[in-house]
Amino acid sequence: MRNINGEDHRTDPVDDEEGIDRLCGDQLTELPGLDLRVLKACSFQSWFKDFRQHTIDSTVIELNQEFVKYLLDQSNGIHLPLDVEDLNSYESQLSDDSDVEDDPQSSKIDTDDEDEDEDEDRSFKVYKFPELSSQIRNALIDHGGSIFPKLNWSAPQDSKFLLPSGDGALRCKSVEDVYLLLKASDCIYHDLDLIQKSKTHEAGTSRDLSEERFKDERNDSIQPVLVLRRWSNLNPSNEFRCFVRDKKLIGISARCTTNHFEFLVSDETKRLVAGLISDFFELIIVENFILSDYIFDVYITNPISSLSITQTQPIRQIYSNSIDSKRLHKRKFFKKGLIKVIDFNPFASFIDPCLFDYHELNQLYHSSLTKRSKSNGSRCADEFYGASGNAKVEQQEDYDCASDEVLLKVVENSGFSYKNKFSSSQVPYELIKQQ
Repeated sequence: MRNINGEDHRTDPVDDEEGIDRLCGDQLTELPGLDLRVLKACSFQSWFKDFRQHTIDSTVIELNQEFVKYLLDQSNGIHLPLDVEDLNSYESQLSDDSDVEDDPQSSKIDTDDEDEDEDEDRSFKVYKFPELSSQIRNALIDHGGSIFPKLNWSAPQDSKFLLPSGDGALRCKSVEDVYLLLKASDCIYHDLDLIQKSKTHEAGTSRDLSEERFKDERNDSIQPVLVLRRWSNLNPSNEFRCFVRDKKLIGISARCTTNHFEFLVSDETKRLVAGLISDFFELIIVENFILSDYIFDVYITNPISSLSITQTQPIRQIYSNSIDSKRLHKRKFFKKGLIKVIDFNPFASFIDPCLFDYHELNQLYHSSLTKRSKSNGSRCADEFYGASGNAKVEQQEDYDCASDEVLLKVVENSGFSYKNKFSSSQVPYELIKQQ
């Protein structure tokens, strides 16, 4: 995260240029190509229209170059636009003055000093965005008074601890909250960097993408957007990251890697969760998303986390009774909002693989290719020789079969968890620099 003096100590993501072999961790791992059209497909405004009924209510605002320039401007640290309401009051919430006993005489002196130095303090470029501020206020009204922001691909996860509310969950209740998170975040800087690169690199050919859909956009740059999503108190135990290669779901990981959730550990619960996500993928995701290789995040809205392990069986029965084997009935089931899409990402090394690593995901991918090849060979043999055995074959539920093929990873015990990758953002830059 950029510190208050404007210095930037972010760690640059892996520069994923065109090509296949890239270094991921300690392994040389084969990853699909990354080009402009892949980035476009995963940009929020591209997929939102196709998954609107399966995701969180959101407002998309196109950003002009002046606002992008403001976000990139590090000449004077973190400063907010001057047109926001009650800026002085908001800035006072960010200061430590409340910890010191008020002294009227001292306050008068401070005020006089501030008046004298006002011109000097404003020597840096002043930014004003009245139209954007108005759009953000309207979004706050439309979404119930609380929103969480992101740009095309990333949310400002690394700066959420700065919010005066102390919620720590990207919950913005004012225009000032939104500006503060965006301005202080390196995740947002990463998005802007990708957008800048998209202007100077012509999109290449990719086997992932449909020429028809992108033929008129091949040389277009990516439009930066601000996405304002209705804030929801999402339970971190119910969010999962899913990995897709060649339109095949190869792995699922708990999105939260810093906490152990006991109810997720049982084989029955993992089978249930993997089955639900596999069904959702086959019926909703794969038919509406254009890429063959990508990563997507989903949230299971049913409060499974409130159930103990002994209560898993009734929930399984509810799902199995509700999910009809017919595709049409399953579609209706998912339209009720059981699972929501949170995000799409490129299958790229700068995306966090959570409890996997990319070398392991690559092994799972090649294993799935082997299984698919054997399955196709077996099917051809059955067609040639004729099916043997009993004439009556009982068909299992689709989600049972699918979940057996997909590995779901969770934090298995309370003694093991990954560290919070944004924890260093909350440490003073000077302390990190000394180490």
